Amino acid sequence: TVFYDNSSDFLTMSYTTASAKPVVRKIDVLIRQETSKLRSIYVEKYEQRKDSSITTKMVWTSGKSLQVTTVTGHDGKDASSTIKYVWGLE
Repeated sequence: TVFYDNSSDFLTMSYTTASAKPVVRKIDVLIRQETSKLRSIYVEKYEQRKDSSITTKMVWTSGKSLQVTTVTGHDGKDASSTIKYVWGLE
């Protein structure tokens, strides 16, 4: 799907699958409409293992950072970790 937000001037292109087969389940790409510059990319993936599941959410923000959040589910309990890489500090 493609969505344009007048208030923020961002064009969002989204891909989401309803199928349980692909590891990558969702991708969002945000572009500033006026300049056509890429703002961010969001990717969500899901892996089912024998005794656990792993959901990984990654957000790359152009010229700023990459954040990776991992949620591991095992025996009805979730554990999560977040790593953020930042560059271009001013």
